[in-house]
Amino acid sequence: MRASILPLTLFLATLAGAQLSGPVGPLVDYSTKARNQTCNIIDYGAVADGKTDISQALLDAWGNCSVGGLVYIPPGNYSLAEDIELKHGQSSAIQLDGVIMRGHRGSYQMILIRGCNDFEFFSGNSRGAIQGFGYEYLQNDTYGERLLRIQEVNNFSVHGFALIDSPSYYIVFDTVTSGEVYN
Repeated sequence: MRASILPLTLFLATLAGAQLSGPVGPLVDYSTKARNQTCNIIDYGAVADGKTDISQALLDAWGNCSVGGLVYIPPGNYSLAEDIELKHGQSSAIQLDGVIMRGHRGSYQMILIRGCNDFEFFSGNSRGAIQGFGYEYLQNDTYGERLLRIQEVNNFSVHGFALIDSPSYYIVFDTVTSGEVYN
């Protein structure tokens, strides 16, 4: 039985590869972006206590590293008390090695990445996560926000972190091109 599955698997892999019209993913490696500039959210006032809102620290770090840099969220538990929009990045990356927890009752999405080109969102330690506490919405029989929305983004990669207990959709892709999502 195993021998009969191998030709089918190879055939399907060939079809999948044939659908790609060109390269996908970021144009510049995240390590190059990090060497150019790294913005650690701790340096912008974030506290890894699971209670202190990191919204402004994350926005400020993005403001300094959204062009050619890497925003670093180190190991630890962080609370996001506002929906945030990280926009107009060019050759940028976000490395999520900690856990971002929803600390509010939003209605749209926790994190919106919009209008970026050559973007990567990943975990360097495979322990990064976004926790939505969706059960809080379900207890009240209500529909909640998305954890992550990627909108109008080109040449991107999203990989290596977990999206946990979403109140709605885990991740939404809206008007994107040349992207990859894995692990």
